[in-house]
Amino acid sequence: QTKATYTIGSTPTTYSFTGGTYSYQMSTLTPFVTSVGVVATPAVIPADSGSTSSTITITVRDQFNNPMSGKTVQVAENDTAGTTPGVINPGYVSGSTNASGQFISYYKSGSAANVVTITATVSQ
Repeated sequence: QTKATYTIGSTPTTYSFTGGTYSYQMSTLTPFVTSVGVVATPAVIPADSGSTSSTITITVRDQFNNPMSGKTVQVAENDTAGTTPGVINPGYVSGSTNASGQFISYYKSGSAANVVTITATVSQ
């Protein structure tokens, strides 16, 4: 064979070979999680004991940078400050990613100002 066309996503790419005939074998690569992004909007909220919340968007992508739907996400935070620490909204502690590879969660403010780390764990 002297020419091959590969399609990754929706873009076909054709390769031409010179100087002989080459053989190749196509195989299917199973997508796996390679990227988990966590974005808080807004990133800074006041310490007002739960009156304010931040939207936490978790985006899961595979080795081809494609969004991965149906992946189970667990969300946690490390807020222990003040008399009322901030929390992840109980209805959004875990769930599955949508067709865009996203799971949306919400962090509710605590009573004391501090730096909080939001962690997302995704199953392979």
